[in-house]
Amino acid sequence: MEEEKILPKATIVSIIKECLGDKKIKFGKKPTDHMIEFAHEFVHHISRCSNDICQSDGKKNITPQHVFKALDSQHFQEYKPELERYLDEYNNEANITKQKQKEKKESQLNKSQLLEHQQALFRN
Repeated sequence: MEEEKILPKATIVSIIKECLGDKKIKFGKKPTDHMIEFAHEFVHHISRCSNDICQSDGKKNITPQHVFKALDSQHFQEYKPELERYLDEYNNEANITKQKQKEKKESQLNKSQLLEHQQALFRN
């Protein structure tokens, strides 16, 4: 396999173990390597389809909606609900992070005042 094609082996092994559940099945090196290659091909194929859909929409950036359309066009609709859930979780976490950054930026306290406040909290 070419170096740039390799997905993280630990991630693939983790997915394999998750799929096998509690079963006491060992997965050898060759099957694991094949799974890595299959996973790469799947991601590459869906990425290509997403890019084609993106270009046909006259856009320059692939959005999640392009990926969902690609999954539909390739008859992988069963993956959509879980991907939509992960996308929602990601967006929620990103919004929380943005809000925290905004609150920190809007804080009226300077660094020394924040440090004093922090020390007071630790004393209590």
